[in-house]
Amino acid sequence: MTSWLDGLFEGASRRSGIPKEHISAQVGGELIGNVLEFISGMFAKGWFKPAVNGIAGVLALGYGLYARDVDDRLRRELVAIGSHLSLTAVKEMRSPEVKESLSSFKEHLKAGNIEAALSTILATPEEVMSVLTAPTATARPAVIVPMPESPPPITAPPPSAGAGEQGGGVPAPSAI
Repeated sequence: MTSWLDGLFEGASRRSGIPKEHISAQVGGELIGNVLEFISGMFAKGWFKPAVNGIAGVLALGYGLYARDVDDRLRRELVAIGSHLSLTAVKEMRSPEVKESLSSFKEHLKAGNIEAALSTILATPEEVMSVLTAPTATARPAVIVPMPESPPPITAPPPSAGAGEQGGGVPAPSAI
């Protein structure tokens, strides 16, 4: 799945002593995990999104760790994918929004409103399209810092010929 990344990490592999296949499997597994997380986020929402990610993560992690006759590189990729998805799910399950959606889901089920219950966990076509057309959550709008207005030009006061002063209100050297 990640052999196409090997060329990118040859230099890092030489300098670090870590085989490029190991680096590619880790980085590529994380990349694939992020893509899978994005895809699940398009269709699942609320408590169901971390549940889907958690189940997929545990399956990938379990297969990568315990399956027999699995290629070493695939095993590393699956462990990276599974770790990413599982840990993301654990982090998301602690959010107040997820807890609120689970509570709402249960209330709708108790009331017998299956459609409302499903609307708390599955994205509508409009929500899917908004994910595809909206800027990503990590994209930040440009910050425009307003420049202060230029201060007015400093003009010298008109010269005054007071006692012991030179023009401009500066005391004459003899007056000091």
